[in-house]
Amino acid sequence: MLNWDITCGDDCLAVKGPRTLYAMGVTELPLAQWGQYANMSDLVENVLLENLTVSIVSFAILMFLSTAIYRQIQRIDSKLQPNMDSGVYFKGWSGSVNGAPPTGGGGGGGFVRKVTARNVVLDRVNHPVHVYQNNEGQHGDLPSQLMFSDLHFENWTGTTLTTGIVDIECSRAVGCADVQFSNYQVTRPANQPPRYSQNENVSAAHPSPPFLFSRPSSKPLPSDLMKPFVRRVSSGTVKLFGKRESGFHFVDRVASPDDPDLATIYSGDSNRPPLQRNKSERWRIQPLQKRLRRAEKAPARPKGVGQRIELWMINDGARQIFFGVWIFLHILVAALGFINYQFKDNLQNARRTFGFTYAIARTAALVLHVNVIFILLPVCRNFVSLLRRTPLNNIIPFDKNVTFHKATGWSIVTWTVVHIIAHMVNFFRLAMSDVNARTPQQRIVVFLEANFTTGPGITGWTMTICLGMMTFFATDKRRRQRFEWFWYSHHLFILFFISWQLHVESAGVFWKYWLIGGLIWVYERILREVRSRHITYISKVIQHPSNVMELQIKKEKTKARAGQYIFLSCPEVSYFQWHPFTLTSAPEEDYLSVHIRVIGDFTRALAKAVGCDFDEAGKGSPTGGLVGWSGDKVVINRVLPRVMIDGPFGSASEDFLNFETVLLVGAGIGVTPFASILKTIWYRMNGFNYSGPTRLSKVYFMWVIRDYDMAEWFHSLLAAIEEQDTQNKIEINIYLTAKVEEDDINNIMVHDVGAEKDTITALKAPTHFGRPSWDKVFGSIVEKHPSTEVGVFYCGPRALSRELHAMSNKYSDPSFRGTRFFFRKENF
Repeated sequence: MLNWDITCGDDCLAVKGPRTLYAMGVTELPLAQWGQYANMSDLVENVLLENLTVSIVSFAILMFLSTAIYRQIQRIDSKLQPNMDSGVYFKGWSGSVNGAPPTGGGGGGGFVRKVTARNVVLDRVNHPVHVYQNNEGQHGDLPSQLMFSDLHFENWTGTTLTTGIVDIECSRAVGCADVQFSNYQVTRPANQPPRYSQNENVSAAHPSPPFLFSRPSSKPLPSDLMKPFVRRVSSGTVKLFGKRESGFHFVDRVASPDDPDLATIYSGDSNRPPLQRNKSERWRIQPLQKRLRRAEKAPARPKGVGQRIELWMINDGARQIFFGVWIFLHILVAALGFINYQFKDNLQNARRTFGFTYAIARTAALVLHVNVIFILLPVCRNFVSLLRRTPLNNIIPFDKNVTFHKATGWSIVTWTVVHIIAHMVNFFRLAMSDVNARTPQQRIVVFLEANFTTGPGITGWTMTICLGMMTFFATDKRRRQRFEWFWYSHHLFILFFISWQLHVESAGVFWKYWLIGGLIWVYERILREVRSRHITYISKVIQHPSNVMELQIKKEKTKARAGQYIFLSCPEVSYFQWHPFTLTSAPEEDYLSVHIRVIGDFTRALAKAVGCDFDEAGKGSPTGGLVGWSGDKVVINRVLPRVMIDGPFGSASEDFLNFETVLLVGAGIGVTPFASILKTIWYRMNGFNYSGPTRLSKVYFMWVIRDYDMAEWFHSLLAAIEEQDTQNKIEINIYLTAKVEEDDINNIMVHDVGAEKDTITALKAPTHFGRPSWDKVFGSIVEKHPSTEVGVFYCGPRALSRELHAMSNKYSDPSFRGTRFFFRKENF
């Protein structure tokens, strides 16, 4: 709606239920009578009212909604008919039904959230802001079930005709959550005492009167007048920040038990604290961080069995059910196999010779055959990425493909040990029953011959050696320290499979078990070779601080999505090694970029090949710098090595657009997948991405770093986002965990007071010292985003992953109005 001049006497514009009504001659500018239809939910969010001029008016816009979602009313620039009543009016029906629509109603539910009214100029209105959850009610009505939350009133100026500046009446059932006033400079007539009002006909209203404040006086508000204000919003939160020219200054402080949700009010400059932050600095302190000043309590744990199951299914249910079925399959195969081998008629001679350990050895071999079916499929990444885009992704946790591969590998190790021990007992009994071996020395010879001179024995020990080497170098510690050893040793599985096929005297049935997985794996290796032949070259190399280099690569016939990763190989370093790296470029860019931390043999050799010069102390260039770049044909500055790319492949972070609110947590270099996501969001803000609307409306980005230099990696990206994010869709929070010296603390304090940007990062977002308080972070999100599915995406060390997973479960509420946290972790 653009540039509307409205002349009206009551509710001007109504959008209600199954029809749209346009009425002339209205008396109010209300923002809705929601909850009018019983057993129907009004879902209203993302509404922006901007540039309003209100002259002796009430409510010029009324939106009656039933089941529709009304989004983005932008830039209403109206001059409204005088002699009306209120500036902006939020109406909600009570919880009881009083008559039938359109003149009666009530009993509806739902939510109204994320509404912003800003740049409003008032000229002698009666009630500038009126939030009323129990409108049109009667004495004895049930409280309203429609929740108001995340309401923002920004940059209001002007005067009123009455003593009432703000009137908020909340339902005791659901309350009003997160009502924020920023730069609210509205004054009432001089020499007028404060007036409180309450609708006595609605018993569902909060028993305290609504709060009314702002008077042109140099004296602070009396404490007895503030107490009703606190009680009024006790079912929710009202935050005040900014500065009012009428003489009151709202500053941040640690809340007290008497007014836990309010900023302290100071009157006059003489009472201002010496380190009060200026307006620009207060604006850069994000709303989420304002809530972190007080502890948050986790939601009450569900008591019913159904809710407990629903809570369990949010993060753990599908994965645990899948692995439970997988374990049950093993138990079932083992049980049926043992019964078969123990009682099968044609195996009587073998059982007489070896005893029950024969059945154990054969049962272990059968389970090993079943494991072979699954061992290769999780590492066929093109296959897994394809399945992630199907409905099966809601049933099978494809993001846990690496975990499933490890679990299958450890199952192979376990049953191999059982198989070997059982056969050692069998060979011992064979040696003891050999009539030609009468002495202990002869029996030892028979035992060794059975192990090392027969075909099954030789191939069996060959398989054991291969499996042992693969397992030894696949442990997390050795894999991180010597990835190339892990890579080479893991390809011993080829010899392992060949030996397995030759393990029995006849052709056997082993090939039937690995055939499907093996063919898919071979196809993917052929596909990798084809992709590696596409024209690929490094277009730019940037050396960042803290041993990080950035490679910008151009490759033909490649399409990527935000949050995906690639496998990279540099033949100059090693032709056979392929290493996974998360893409930090956005799909909208014409190149692929990766940020690589130089910590291992391969990354050191790659850094040297591309010209990065990191000193032995590991700090690299203190400011970073451009190393080399190449044009389409001519190489400038230096000759850069050839690289090959396989992928991109899907990952957990790829699903960020499926959520309305997301929490992105990166630790150190684990921030890389979120760089791609933030870039994509930035391009959407600037209209470069035309892929259509998404559910995503709020992003909380939290980056935990150890030292100052790490913040430089994506400084330009974060700064660009802050400049373009005029609607505060992205909240950036950087946590510095390294010990700060006393001299540094003094310098930071001196430079940070009154600064528009953070002293350390040069961003508007503040730098926090120490580790995040996750209880407060999750509790604040619950308060700001009720009835919302929140995606929690993480990349970094395992310890923090476990903590975030636990927090996601702790603060998830499966009820209708609860917030659900879906935890996702990067796996390579």
